[in-house]
Amino acid sequence: MPKFLHFCIVILLIRPAFSQQHYDNSKCTSEIQYPGSNYLCNAHKSSCQSFIVYRAQKHYQTLSSISSLFNTNTSHLISYNNMSQTDPNNIQHGQEIFVPVNCSCPDRFSEAFFLYNASIGVSLSAIACEVFEGLVKAQSLIEENREFQGGMQNFSLIRVPVKCACVDTSDARNGTNFLVTYPIIGNDTLDIIANKFGVPQEMISGANGLGNFDAIFPLTTLLIPTKDVPILNYDVMSSPPDPNPSSRPRPEVPLNNNISSAKLKNLKAILGVVIFGTVLLIFIVSGILIFAQQKFDRCRFNASSSQTSKFSDLSPDFLNYMSKFKLTLTCYKMEELRDATKDFDESLAIGSAVYKGRTGDIDVAIEQINSAEEANHVISILTKINHINVVKLEGCCFESSQYLVYEFVNNGSLRDCLSNLTMAKLLTWDKRIQIAFDIAVGLHYMHYCTRPNYVHHNINSKSILITENWRAKISGFRRTRSRSCIEETRGTRKIDTTIDVYAFGLILLEVLSGKQITANGRSFKDFLEILGCKELQESSKSLEKLKTFMDPVMEKDYSLEGAVFLACLAKACLQEDPFERPSMNDVLKALSIIL
Repeated sequence: MPKFLHFCIVILLIRPAFSQQHYDNSKCTSEIQYPGSNYLCNAHKSSCQSFIVYRAQKHYQTLSSISSLFNTNTSHLISYNNMSQTDPNNIQHGQEIFVPVNCSCPDRFSEAFFLYNASIGVSLSAIACEVFEGLVKAQSLIEENREFQGGMQNFSLIRVPVKCACVDTSDARNGTNFLVTYPIIGNDTLDIIANKFGVPQEMISGANGLGNFDAIFPLTTLLIPTKDVPILNYDVMSSPPDPNPSSRPRPEVPLNNNISSAKLKNLKAILGVVIFGTVLLIFIVSGILIFAQQKFDRCRFNASSSQTSKFSDLSPDFLNYMSKFKLTLTCYKMEELRDATKDFDESLAIGSAVYKGRTGDIDVAIEQINSAEEANHVISILTKINHINVVKLEGCCFESSQYLVYEFVNNGSLRDCLSNLTMAKLLTWDKRIQIAFDIAVGLHYMHYCTRPNYVHHNINSKSILITENWRAKISGFRRTRSRSCIEETRGTRKIDTTIDVYAFGLILLEVLSGKQITANGRSFKDFLEILGCKELQESSKSLEKLKTFMDPVMEKDYSLEGAVFLACLAKACLQEDPFERPSMNDVLKALSIIL
């Protein structure tokens, strides 16, 4: 028995190497989030092109309506489903359609993010299990839309994280290039599904971590591994979709109907051994994880001095809890945006494809976005972040084009303020220090205190907005990506956050000089000619160089000691070696000294 037990444990340890994903047999309507309810992120890919299968139903029986539901182009559906231009309005009820999606990884689980305009009285369970046919669990919608409890009281935008997955290394070794998310219905069996896709049954079982005795159920999903862009064999038909699937009991769909009675007799014994091995493995893994958590966790903000004590209550756990109260977006109609901007009058343009507008009694900034995918990406971030130093997203519009509606920030960008002589004179030394501090607080929040953590990737003086009270707000989230917590392993650490640190160093130079700074530009080289921190403090010649670098509109009305301090901090942020740059945690502590 001990040898057999050891063998079972080894098998359990080895199996994930071949099957990263696991089939979730829980009910679509369940309000409990079971382990494995979502597909895990790929450690080597943050996003990928993938596909889902959607079946035409009552309100979605044309390609135009399906493309609208999934924010894609009708031409893409025609191409991937081998249809002609005459087919889009001639789709049969229950016909299976391939929908291309961008599968991304905002957290531990991969998803294709969409927005659904829910009507009055529709429950999240109905949206998940009827409209989206089990491609997302009801509990996932509840987690993503905590502000909605029960039925909708009015038209509301619902965030929908559809299940998807990217191929991992073991999939690629098998020649798999796509993992298609397939919603199971009716009398589907593994054999029918395999024949429909022309994929060996064993490959489907392996991709979903299924064993010989496992069963599959309607309103759950399977991942179908394909080597090429998927093609359906329409000669192999499943039963038509149930018009009200969530209300019916779900039958068990066996993987193999030829299980012998002898095998069934041995099933309990085998399961008992496996369960015992699993419990033992869980204890071992839990101990390892607890040890690793204590040793390597760098995601907590530990204020070590009195200057930073005011941040001590903002622990990541507390902020993570608060972030679950996600923001409610307003779904604007195109007509409302035209009225708000006087039909996008050029006199109201405040940037490239950005207009000032007024809706109701508030001023807003309306930005046209190139693609629905890009708009959804920004929405998925800003509906999870609510911070005084991050611009607030008020709503969106997905009609003839994609528009995002933000709070209007009165004084424009930091670059606008520094470039305008009148505004620059109003930017006193104290205000400039406060703005630098605000930016650092916002970046620190993104790097450490959100779940998932984010890297902005586009910090510059144009993406920093200044309020009428001269406080800073971070904007421009199109290139923002999620990241893991900073870890230290064998003396190394992930360097993605140092991109933002370097950009922050350039902003400090602009705050000091008033000039627009670019890496390797003239002003940047002038700064590098100023000696290092030690020499700067000891050499009067270096101090004179620093004075000539300072913004002349301040007319020497600034603290020279503070200017030296900021110059030293900027120099540290601009180190060529990313590992030598400070973290935003260090930057924030440093800035709090002179605030």
